[in-house]
Amino acid sequence: MGYGPEDYAGKPVIAIVNTWSDIQQCHAHFKVRVEDVKRGVLQAGGFPLELPAISLSGPSSSHHHALPQLLAMETEELLRSHPIDAAVLMGAATRPRQA
Repeated sequence: MGYGPEDYAGKPVIAIVNTWSDIQQCHAHFKVRVEDVKRGVLQAGGFPLELPAISLSGPSSSHHHALPQLLAMETEELLRSHPIDAAVLMGAATRPRQA
């Protein structure tokens, strides 16, 4: 990855968990926003690491009520299994289309 110990030594490691995806219109801006968050974490003295999570969309998942729980479980495991000090969680919700 190109990170050396001097890049993160003594700094809090901040995860940026986000649901960006090319196919989800409500998540499209996350690619830019994640870079904004990374810049802010660096300016505050932290070390940012992006952790992508499953991307859900209202129109495609409106009939699958277990999908938000799947995202929550995935996020918990991502944070539990990495040496993370704190996290920024980025997600978006959409409403199912009206017929």
